[in-house]
Amino acid sequence: MKQPDDTPDLLTGSAADPPPKAAAKARLLTLDGMDRRTAAYQGVRKSIGAIEADLGGAAHLSYAERSLVQRCAILAAMLADQETAYLTGAPIDPTSYATLVNALRRTLETVGLKRASRDITPSVAEYVAHLAAEEKAAGA
Repeated sequence: MKQPDDTPDLLTGSAADPPPKAAAKARLLTLDGMDRRTAAYQGVRKSIGAIEADLGGAAHLSYAERSLVQRCAILAAMLADQETAYLTGAPIDPTSYATLVNALRRTLETVGLKRASRDITPSVAEYVAHLAAEEKAAGA
């Protein structure tokens, strides 16, 4: 069925149209290929190092665990960006923010992070020094 002359043929184009350009090569970007001087890159790398340290070091992690650690660092950076925007008065999407928080929480749980208690009991020497400082302050 022939189309009227005033309606362009969207599928085939006209003879005056230039040929389509060759598709550009797909290039995957990675953290290693980024400019390492940016604050975003440095923040993500710092987060990756901290999370890996929490898990016993990068040498003790599988490839899949290191991949999840990177995702955690990126999610944390995205959340920090939204939080900074909010605190400077810019509007943010609460649904997007909550989604990122939940994604980060679930990814951290998957990678194995959990709340760990730590001993905050002072040593005997620290306690004695604290008592001596209190007595000195009371006597002054």
